[in-house]
Amino acid sequence: MKRICFCFQLHIPLILRNYRFFDVGQNHQYFNEAEVAGRIKQVTKNILLPFIEMLGQLHSETTGMFKAGISISGATLQLLQKNAPNTIELLNKLQQNNCIEFLSEPWSHSLLPFTGKNLLAEQIKRHDTCIKEVFGSTPKVFFAYTPNSTLPLLAATVAEQKIGIIAYADSLSNNKAQTNTAIRQPLNEQPGVLIDQTTSQIFGKIDFDPNFHTLASYASATTARIVRNILSRSPLIIVFNPVQRIKPFTLNQVLVWKTVIQQLHNVYNFQYSLPSQIVKQTKFPVSDANSSEKLLQHFQLPDFWLNSKMQREVFARQKALNTLLVPVNNSSLQSTWDTVQDMDNLFFMSNHFLKPSFAARYFSPYTSPYMAYINYMNVLDDIQSRLIKETRNVIPKTNLRRKKKETVSG
Repeated sequence: MKRICFCFQLHIPLILRNYRFFDVGQNHQYFNEAEVAGRIKQVTKNILLPFIEMLGQLHSETTGMFKAGISISGATLQLLQKNAPNTIELLNKLQQNNCIEFLSEPWSHSLLPFTGKNLLAEQIKRHDTCIKEVFGSTPKVFFAYTPNSTLPLLAATVAEQKIGIIAYADSLSNNKAQTNTAIRQPLNEQPGVLIDQTTSQIFGKIDFDPNFHTLASYASATTARIVRNILSRSPLIIVFNPVQRIKPFTLNQVLVWKTVIQQLHNVYNFQYSLPSQIVKQTKFPVSDANSSEKLLQHFQLPDFWLNSKMQREVFARQKALNTLLVPVNNSSLQSTWDTVQDMDNLFFMSNHFLKPSFAARYFSPYTSPYMAYINYMNVLDDIQSRLIKETRNVIPKTNLRRKKKETVSG
């Protein structure tokens, strides 16, 4: 019997307001609270609630066979508590019915925690505490986007806290030669588990239109594509983030998802597993911690967060500011930084948004990656100016500003 594990990401980024150059040093309000609340309610109504309700229906209609992992960022959890508490109630009900289990991740949904062991451990602990307070359980498995070079750091940091790690590079690419690794401790017993990006794409592209297909034919064709792709692989981890979509999660999509999930179980005898079950049951010894990293590098996974020059430049700036922020005792500034460092700000700078087909599927509040870059850099400039006032020290611009300026000054 082949096993499938769904890992659903629920993260709603806080969209920065149009922050102009002239606002730097003058206006420290980076978000429009009314717009943030409005977007949360819109996304919840059009996407999250229909999707979460579908998970409960699938669990019931398969007599408890359907199960999945849920990764929800700390920032999103706080937003839902404030603006959409009914979503929290639904998730709690699913957990109590053993339909889902919550996964651990960095609280801030950021790449910065992967730059240091202490910061990563702190972010994981903060996120776990938040999940415990809201849902009454502590996540057993760590799950997050992980830069390839940080896998050894991740394994060493999480070793004593979790029963396993599921690290992925992306779930958006069409590249069929993609794999990733789930790690179970101790390090000398790391199992390799495929995260099937191609199948993740199939689920992500479900967009049934009754004007062109019948439900039965569309669902059967989708199921057949999935089976052809994964017939020789088990277990499989499929990653899907419904909130990244532009379009609402409609009744037609719900019907297709439910039909495909049921066909995979009833017709093809697939078994659905929780992430904790996957990492416990999988035992494929790997020689050392670097093997996972080498495997990822071999497949040359594309990166939607650190691939372009703009993204790498912004991330370098984030790291520099984060280092300077550590000794500053300003809880308000730290709280703001926790939300501003969201990795989705890097995602909006991806050059893939220059492709009409990509831009038509995935949400971005900006007209182009460059506009996302300019707006975000203005925000970072203002945070830098606030840090200067806090520390009363001159921050060397060569460590913070664009490399282009360094070249000119040289």
